[in-house]
Amino acid sequence: MLLESSTAFPHDFPYRVGKNDVAGSAPQSRPIRNHITLHNESYVKEVHGRFHGRAGRIRTMLAPSAPQRCTVDLMLAANDLAREWGVPFHTHIVETKVQGVTGPEFHGKSLMAYMDDLGLLNPWTTIAHSIWVNDDDIERMGRAGVSVAHNAISNQKLGAGSAPVRKLLTAGVNIGLGSDGICSNDTPRIFDVMKAAGLMHKVNNPDWARWLTASEVLHAGTIGGARTALLQDEIGSLEPGKRADLLILDMKTANFTPLNDVRNHLVYCEEGSSIEKVFVNGEVVVENGRLTKVDEKALLAELRAMMPEFIEYTLGVEAANGELEPAFTKVIQRCYGMDIGINRWASDA
Repeated sequence: MLLESSTAFPHDFPYRVGKNDVAGSAPQSRPIRNHITLHNESYVKEVHGRFHGRAGRIRTMLAPSAPQRCTVDLMLAANDLAREWGVPFHTHIVETKVQGVTGPEFHGKSLMAYMDDLGLLNPWTTIAHSIWVNDDDIERMGRAGVSVAHNAISNQKLGAGSAPVRKLLTAGVNIGLGSDGICSNDTPRIFDVMKAAGLMHKVNNPDWARWLTASEVLHAGTIGGARTALLQDEIGSLEPGKRADLLILDMKTANFTPLNDVRNHLVYCEEGSSIEKVFVNGEVVVENGRLTKVDEKALLAELRAMMPEFIEYTLGVEAANGELEPAFTKVIQRCYGMDIGINRWASDA
């Protein structure tokens, strides 16, 4: 379970406010919690108490959306609870160049440096995306021991750019793979994400010694992912004392024929069709390729029945969004034209 909260302000848009209009440095002492933060904190504590650890599988994490959308007060409160409860502090930092511009414009420093100066980069911190980071950011992240959720397909589909994964790994940052959800990926299949992660970084550097190996991709898709959720001592690898979370694959399928290095087959050939069984905490949840706990046909039929109403609602939302498009286009184009010293797009073609 992901408990997320954010506070948005009109000055979130760089074309409307300059860096002199927003405080350019982090506070030197913790601010007094305002009533909104106290209300949110009370709610989060209630939800955590009700759901964390339920059935031995439901977990909570504290997830203030992003530094450009959240107050310092809220982020510090979330971090305090994450540290106290031993759960991740999960947030989104510099997914896009617009966000890469936001830090220098509002704070006189990158958003990663801003978070570090607030004391919000820690071993329990997981950062989604982390694309538009510079070398100083990467050094800070490695020193703090943070994790990054690398969303290889989503970042390409949305045109966000390519995270400097090799630099992050070299600095000591833990990398886990994520789908970023089906709205920005289209599927939650981790096999798809592994293949994308194995391929996309090869167009960023002609030095093949710096390309991700299949072993590194598999690590990010398993134990690295578990580390992003602070569950590396329970799942993510097959070891005595850990939970029995595992897949059984039919290695006589075309995806493994003829068999060469099995790691390459898993990353570049398999897409999930070879799965025979899935165990979660020792319980079979997929048998012979079929779900054992969910009536998949009935569920899909229910979704199809809901779709007309959803489409009608979405058309209304898109119409309302269309009125804002010229303003957002102005923001994006201005930010894209600004030089922040790094480029995370593979090509200008």
